[in-house]
Amino acid sequence: VMYGGQIVETGKADAIFTDPRHPYTRGLLDSLPPALDDNRPIRSRLKAIPGSMVDLARLPSGCRFAARCEARIADLAAQLADAELYDGSPANARRAGKLDQELARARKELDSAMSAWAEASESR
Repeated sequence: VMYGGQIVETGKADAIFTDPRHPYTRGLLDSLPPALDDNRPIRSRLKAIPGSMVDLARLPSGCRFAARCEARIADLAAQLADAELYDGSPANARRAGKLDQELARARKELDSAMSAWAEASESR
């Protein structure tokens, strides 16, 4: 399975269809209509993957699906919660100084991802 020209998951077809590991693969399979022999309920609207396709002219480093990934959004939220636990003690000062930039980056990335989710939800 590829996303943005990057292989995100490999395996035997049966395994990918029955136990997808990457969030993009799960999103693709969730967006398919149920087959007649499928146990999934028939719904009036198909499930969409929120956000927009990665810009192939400006590819990010790391996983190209990260900005649209629900697992990454949860991870960013956890990073923010951990970073905001800084209590001001001298032992935490060095760590907090390093976290300032990471926190700003994570907040920006989380805001962008949440905006994409909101836009996708409104279009449903």
